[in-house]
Amino acid sequence: MDYLILPHQLFDPERFFQKGDHVTLYEHPWYFKEFPYHKKKLLFHRASMKAYQKELQEAQIVVHYVCYDEKPTYKKGMKAFDPIDHAVYEELHKKVEILESPLFLTKKGEIEELLGGEKHLSMASFYIKQRKRFDVMIKAGKPDGGKWSFDVENRKKIPKGAKLPIHNPAKETPFLKEYKHQIEKEFKKNPGQLDDFSFAIDRKGAKKMMHQFFDEVFTFFGPYQDAILMKDPFTVHSVLSPYINVGLLTVDEVLEEAIHHRAPLPSKEGFVRQILGWREFMRASYEIYGEKMRKMNFFHHSKSLPKGFWEGETGIVPVDDAVEKALKFAYCHHIERLMVLGNYLLLKECNPKEVYGWFMSLFIDAYDWVMVPNVFGMSQYADGGLMTTKPYFSGSNYLKKMGNYPSGPWCDAFDDLFWSFIKKHRAFFSKNPRLSMMVHLLDKREG
Repeated sequence: MDYLILPHQLFDPERFFQKGDHVTLYEHPWYFKEFPYHKKKLLFHRASMKAYQKELQEAQIVVHYVCYDEKPTYKKGMKAFDPIDHAVYEELHKKVEILESPLFLTKKGEIEELLGGEKHLSMASFYIKQRKRFDVMIKAGKPDGGKWSFDVENRKKIPKGAKLPIHNPAKETPFLKEYKHQIEKEFKKNPGQLDDFSFAIDRKGAKKMMHQFFDEVFTFFGPYQDAILMKDPFTVHSVLSPYINVGLLTVDEVLEEAIHHRAPLPSKEGFVRQILGWREFMRASYEIYGEKMRKMNFFHHSKSLPKGFWEGETGIVPVDDAVEKALKFAYCHHIERLMVLGNYLLLKECNPKEVYGWFMSLFIDAYDWVMVPNVFGMSQYADGGLMTTKPYFSGSNYLKKMGNYPSGPWCDAFDDLFWSFIKKHRAFFSKNPRLSMMVHLLDKREG
């Protein structure tokens, strides 16, 4: 059997291939050249693909490696897994037979029934359906702990002086060093740095990182998952998304570890909600509404990214800290992406397409299926409320509440953006029951 495998489809050979199969391992340009990708993301793809080539060959599978500046040969009867990427799918589906992707638990054919026809998408209802469908953390038809979500309890700031487990990065190998030199040479103008590469590049390493998280950090995940620490991009997060999103770890094995590991219920439920809820919900939303979303711009924002944003030199302390993390690690956790970076770019009235391009470029775990709904829906509210009942934005108080940022001139600058945004969109906020109080506060402030 002949297969075409892309950079984010490094599935276990024992589960998906047979001895003697032929695999064309293709550095598709979409994943190497479509955006000015972070050097660490490019290194992750190159090194993990080369490690996968070795894994396939050890399983007695014939491998033909095709670089991004070469064209693969599409053989008759060749199969490929669904890329979960509309542009790549449109290119491939006429050339090869498309198979269901193992990247998700929800099958493509199940999405319409789960989401289709709803005027407003609801992650909460989707998540409950998922828990019931897969019988996760349920006893006698009721959720463990008596409620479906412990989200309200999982919003604590990390106490000053708290001793939390340190994220131990994967060790750099001679194998990795070879490809580091290649990426530096081929993509010298791309953003980011290659020093201190902290990600595993093969299945064994990914599993080690998974076990390390569950054994050492998982207990703290629930209460502190929204907390931010300056200079620390990982805090209590698993940082497993890069491995899950390229197939080195499967959703079911990660879910299995979370469910059966000893940890407080809020940590368990919070993690399950991210994997079984949010991740699957993003993909489902993308499949049905992605093309519609990427054309939307509810607030008609048209400005370019702020001066100094790419360099982390905006003068807004939380923003610059988050950008510096992205440039150094190719990673920030979800609250920094949504409530620091996304929040700031929304208040600065940036074009959602430019925001999408920046997120696609900088983060190691960014792919079209997750960034379209996250940027055009969650972060920039470009979809006008299809995914959320209100925009996600705040003033400086929220950022100081969740992070350890020092007070300073940035607070007033950020708050000025916050109130200017409300003033400009006064009519919209007045009509939204969840936001009308903002208008009253604005009037009081200006009164």
